Amino acid sequence: MKSSDYAQALLTLVERGSTPRDAVQKLVNYCERKGIQAALPRIRGQVARVATKRTTSRIEIARESDAPLARKAAEVACAEHHIPITDLPIVIDETLIGGSRVIAQDMLMDTSYKHQLLKLYHSLAR
Repeated sequence: MKSSDYAQALLTLVERGSTPRDAVQKLVNYCERKGIQAALPRIRGQVARVATKRTTSRIEIARESDAPLARKAAEVACAEHHIPITDLPIVIDETLIGGSRVIAQDMLMDTSYKHQLLKLYHSLAR
C-alpha cells in the first residue's frame, strides 16, 4: 500500500468516531506489526494532503493548457447535478496524464486519461 492509502485509512477512522490519538496509535501498532515503521513519516506527510483533497471542491488537471476545457466541463457537470458553481480553483495534479477531475460537494466527475486507462486495464485483467 502507498502512504496516501494509509493516510486515507487514518482519516476514515477519525471520521467514523475514533479520536485522532486512538487512530494514530492503531496505525502505529499496525505498522509495527507489519515491520513498516519507516513509512510513518511519509504517512504523516500525506495526511494533510489527503485531508485537503477530501474537503476542497476543485478542478484537477494534468497541465495548464487543459484549464479552459476543464472549466467548461465543470460548469456542465455542476449544472446537471444542481450544484452551484463558484469559481472552483484549478489545481495541477502531477499524477494525471491528461483530462480533468471535477470535485464539488459529493460529486466526482473523472474524465482523466488516468481513470480511463485504469478502467480499461481492469476490464482486460478480468
